[in-house]
Amino acid sequence: MQKETEKKERSTPSSNIINWKTDPLLYDVEIQRPNNWFTANELIESNRSNDIFLNGKQTLNLYPILVKKIDFVRKNSTDRILSRFPFLVITQEEKEQIQKKILLISEFTRDYFYNSINNNIIAWKKRFSNYLERGAIPYPLFRCACEILQLQIIRKNTTSLSFESARGKRYVIPTKITPALAYLCGIVNGDGHLHTHWLRVVDETKEHIELISKLFVKLFNDSGEIFKTRNAWNVELRSSSAVRLFNFLTDQTIKGAKYDSLREPLLFKQLGEPYRSLYWRGAMDADGSFKRRISFASASKTYVLDFKQYLSSIGIKSTFYSKVKDGNYLHIPAHYKVAYTVQIGSLNPKKSADLQEFLHRKHAKAKYLGLNPDTLLSSGYFNFHLLKSLYLKGVEDYLLQYRGKRTYVEMEREFYLANGTYSGFEKGKTALPFSFFTLLVMKTSTTEELVYEILNERQDKIRYYIANSTPVKLPLQPSDVLRMLLPYLEPKSSYVSVLTQESHRKKQIEQLFDMRIESQRVNSRIVVQFLRTFCKYQTTNYLIPPSKFDEMQLKWHNELFEIV
Repeated sequence: MQKETEKKERSTPSSNIINWKTDPLLYDVEIQRPNNWFTANELIESNRSNDIFLNGKQTLNLYPILVKKIDFVRKNSTDRILSRFPFLVITQEEKEQIQKKILLISEFTRDYFYNSINNNIIAWKKRFSNYLERGAIPYPLFRCACEILQLQIIRKNTTSLSFESARGKRYVIPTKITPALAYLCGIVNGDGHLHTHWLRVVDETKEHIELISKLFVKLFNDSGEIFKTRNAWNVELRSSSAVRLFNFLTDQTIKGAKYDSLREPLLFKQLGEPYRSLYWRGAMDADGSFKRRISFASASKTYVLDFKQYLSSIGIKSTFYSKVKDGNYLHIPAHYKVAYTVQIGSLNPKKSADLQEFLHRKHAKAKYLGLNPDTLLSSGYFNFHLLKSLYLKGVEDYLLQYRGKRTYVEMEREFYLANGTYSGFEKGKTALPFSFFTLLVMKTSTTEELVYEILNERQDKIRYYIANSTPVKLPLQPSDVLRMLLPYLEPKSSYVSVLTQESHRKKQIEQLFDMRIESQRVNSRIVVQFLRTFCKYQTTNYLIPPSKFDEMQLKWHNELFEIV
């Protein structure tokens, strides 16, 4: 009876001895399966943000990120539990320190692995000797050694730790939050998929996949495998440790639909810039678009609204749309495209090219300098022949007067018109080209001035247009009112921007062209052509020139790879 009691005392650790079930370094109180593990978001929300770092927010506490209680659980007698853990590559000094106290460390390890691997002290000592010879030991064994040797489980002044897989493949895991890690978190949340032992990123361009592969090398010393499937390029990184790191930092689901888990990582939100902008740059390089507008799309409403909140915090407005079939969208007005580029930017080669093209679309600001005297006739009228494809209506009475007693057929023969054309002109059913009207008037005059005199007499009822545009009034010659209003009109590609909020000025503009101003715009291509033809403007480019954009891209690239 006494021998059985002694055996029980040796095999059952006392309540004050640390084991894997009670280890305060491990985040989860109970054994949890993947996707129920504590993440950085949950630690921050439960006021445990200090547990994320060691050394005062300088070093990530990797041990509870990479080691989980479920790893210690034996499913059957043949399980190789130690092969589940990352093997830490140790220094020569650490080898010597462990060797000196190998028996004490083995005893602590026996207790730590209670009810997981029930080896005796001698068996653990033998294991340690083999691992020391190899130069790499399972991470929990190093944790046990640190407890006896009073060492920190993360070395000071390091940016990463070197590990080996059970099969001997070496890799590193970063111990610092870096620009590259923040950017990759955005990429993985957008275009990435986490599985138990590997992660994969998919993109339409090989160039961006190659950039991601280089970032994997920088962070994990592993380029991953690049391959193509159908119309997409993939890079796959086989590392359960990397999977656990991304899951911890971002909450992204392991081996399952990720959209319910997507949100802006609270850690980057807490750390602030540049990590927030780098994270969202990665997310936009994955799920953003810069073709017709700056937009962001995701199946996760929470995720899109998080981005909207971030944009608002840096002074960029956006509009949220949610559709049952199409998902959730965020549109950023073109007005903010420079601010977006400066504060977030893009490193995806294709999307970066789209952004640069978008920056230079409709970018010119036209400052009014005055009327162009070279476009005026000697009589002082605007030379309307300079307006391309100009049509007019309101001169039907003149056409009838000109025809007199002649038939439509006679008129059409005289001017080589198709059957019914002159009739259509006279009845206002067929578009009347300004060039034909001039030709007709010049049949009875030696000077073109008569054309404008006829138009001037009918100024109130004549309207001008091109193609399918709405007919408008146009001034025939400069006037004091016109000169006063022109500085308030800025021609764009298909509309005129009204540069005043004064109601009486806007009313004068509406009367000048007989058009309504809508949303500070005169929506008329003929008015645009009129202004560009008869006025002088100084075009000023307020956006980012190509050389500057290239400099910014180089800066973003160097920031990720920490090139000074």
